[in-house]
Amino acid sequence: MMIDDRPVCDVWVVEDKLLFRRALVTLLNETSDLRCEFDSDRCELAVAAVEGGMTPDIVLMDIGLPGMDGIEGTRTIRALSPTTRVIILTVHEDNEKIFDAICAGASGYLLKPTSTDSIVDAVRQVRQGGAPINAYIASKLLSLFARL
Repeated sequence: MMIDDRPVCDVWVVEDKLLFRRALVTLLNETSDLRCEFDSDRCELAVAAVEGGMTPDIVLMDIGLPGMDGIEGTRTIRALSPTTRVIILTVHEDNEKIFDAICAGASGYLLKPTSTDSIVDAVRQVRQGGAPINAYIASKLLSLFARL
């Protein structure tokens, strides 16, 4: 689908909190250059969809999910669909989760709660090749790498 000569960006949501997931889906579908045609509370369903031939442009991924966690889900989806980008959207701010998510192939790392404008902006940044992270996460990453 095209909007103003730009293809619409297909964004999936993998989030186990139903109300938050539904809010994200609504937000994406009400944004002219974005759409969400797939959402799930489990990574396994997203992985199965990719294995079945669906290829999202971007996945908004929680980490703390039932079954396969969002870090393993990121690693698996990126292996199956290297053009798909993943933005982690989570409450987890510990160094290990941040580092593991980035090593798994995440293109961005946002903490909940993040404003709807910031989420839309992050999706657009990733679409243009950027890697959105908030200032707190950037500070943690710089400290982590300074110790290496």
